[in-house]
Amino acid sequence: MGSFSAAQAADFLAAQFKARTSAAPAVAGPSTRADTYRVHDLLIEALGQPCGWKVGRSKTETEPYCAPLPASRRLDDGATYRAPGGVARLEAELGLRLGRDVPVSSGPLDRETCLGLIDAVVPSIEIIETRLAASAAQDPEWKLADLQGNGGVVFGPALPWKGQALDQVPLVLGFAGERRSSTAPHPFGDPLGLFCWTVNTVTGRGIPMRKGDVVINGSFCGIVEVPAGTRFVATFPQHGEVSVVVA
Repeated sequence: MGSFSAAQAADFLAAQFKARTSAAPAVAGPSTRADTYRVHDLLIEALGQPCGWKVGRSKTETEPYCAPLPASRRLDDGATYRAPGGVARLEAELGLRLGRDVPVSSGPLDRETCLGLIDAVVPSIEIIETRLAASAAQDPEWKLADLQGNGGVVFGPALPWKGQALDQVPLVLGFAGERRSSTAPHPFGDPLGLFCWTVNTVTGRGIPMRKGDVVINGSFCGIVEVPAGTRFVATFPQHGEVSVVVA
């Protein structure tokens, strides 16, 4: 298979992304986080500027990870998503929107300064897809290189940021005649800390962040499988609503 090449890995993923297919890579995958982020840089060049970023943390590592959200896969609230195989895999999240540009020259920002960048909370649905088949889909660095499984995002109407608590929020899911209510803790504990980490990590890699970018930071419901012919609605009673129609 040869040695790792970020360009080859990015070319493979970009081709699958554009075709909306998955395959077993015939090229070597990344083995370090630095390798993986280099693949992301090249995917941004191939797929276009992101509309935001996703951030999370694995159960086995203290260091978070982040990945760009391609603007080409952003859907309007209430739009239709055609799910490969007829079943969508969706997550309900709350995004934090930047109220101004953050240039790479900003340097590391403390928490107070980072939180001052937020202008809105955005109810969001993340669409989960993979470009990877076989064992690569289980490899942590390949999975992260594959934008941590992001296949699209839906943003609902934004609510002004007023320092709302986001560590535990009520959530109501509606789909296929079901209604699920919960008061869900944030899966990673501190979404605001993850937001600040993302801002510093992305700009520290030499990538400016732009006014309007949204950072999503973990699902309050895990992954929900939704069949075709269904409208999926995620209602955060304190933070708004967002929906997508699965076809």
